[in-house]
Amino acid sequence: MKRIVVGVLVLIAFAAVIVLVGFALPRDHTAASTIRLSVPTDSVWPVVRDMARYPEWWGSVRRMESVPSGPNREVWRQTDRNGTMPFEVVREEPGSVLVTRILDEGLPFGGTWTYEVRPEAGGTLVRVTEDGSVYNPVFRFLSRFVFGHYATMDDYLAALGGRFGDNASPVHVQ
Repeated sequence: MKRIVVGVLVLIAFAAVIVLVGFALPRDHTAASTIRLSVPTDSVWPVVRDMARYPEWWGSVRRMESVPSGPNREVWRQTDRNGTMPFEVVREEPGSVLVTRILDEGLPFGGTWTYEVRPEAGGTLVRVTEDGSVYNPVFRFLSRFVFGHYATMDDYLAALGGRFGDNASPVHVQ
């Protein structure tokens, strides 16, 4: 019986440390990764912009659905192994910049992704910047020390490189 009580107390202490560290971490973060592709920018931009086709080349995404949302507003619902997440396009500079924002305020996180596509010596540089917030302190701990802020964007960038036959390794730049 004593071992069970000690075991339960250790689990409670471990959970308390996770919560306390989570509260101590900043709620907001910025993370950015890049890849260099050997194809021209005018080949890359249409693939980045065509979200409906992400499931064809980004293995983590099972489905992308356009959501009716009214005039001058573009909303998508992305489904992956973790569930469904709605987001909207908030800004676009055709051919070079796309900014999307998570719409579901019930998630333990939120924020924007900025996709930048620009020519660079014999190819294209693609940068994804996440300006995110992690609201729940437990999820904040996990996203910082277990999942990492870069995991999803690096997965996206590696898949994008694979779409063009480039074995692109994402580089963390922020």
